[in-house]
Amino acid sequence: MLGRAVGLIIGCLFLSACKPEIVADIYVADIYEVIETGEAIRTPIAVRIPIQSVNDCEESQQKILPILNSFSGNPVSFAQCEGISQELFDIMVVETDIDIIFLGSGATASFSGLGAILIGGSSNLSVYETYFAINQNYQKMIDALDNAYPFAGVDGDSIDFSITISND
Repeated sequence: MLGRAVGLIIGCLFLSACKPEIVADIYVADIYEVIETGEAIRTPIAVRIPIQSVNDCEESQQKILPILNSFSGNPVSFAQCEGISQELFDIMVVETDIDIIFLGSGATASFSGLGAILIGGSSNLSVYETYFAINQNYQKMIDALDNAYPFAGVDGDSIDFSITISND
């Protein structure tokens, strides 16, 4: 057990795969709806968080979920733990919702979740840019996670964002 923990810590320092990942699938129809109506909509995301072992899944839930829920305005719930073969870590998957928001000319966004997908541009030009914005409490959340896992070195700059835009 101690050997696996030491291996996890050393492995996380050298393996780029041992970092949190945010995964979202959004649809073109959702983007069009937000642009046309100007009303924000919510879409689910998954957050994949490295943990020591699927055997420690319940303990990881008890540490991680309260932290995520305290800094997100949207509920964060446990989905599953996944064993990753040939790696020194496993994955805990949690789910929450984020907003898709259209920013009109000169507008600012207000959202309550861990982040939001912001769409900017002008309907006159039919050119839009898409951004992922993080919650204003993001660094506080990362610091709290780092305090809960002091030897893992949680770094907010190393989180991978994977957003897939699909045509319905």
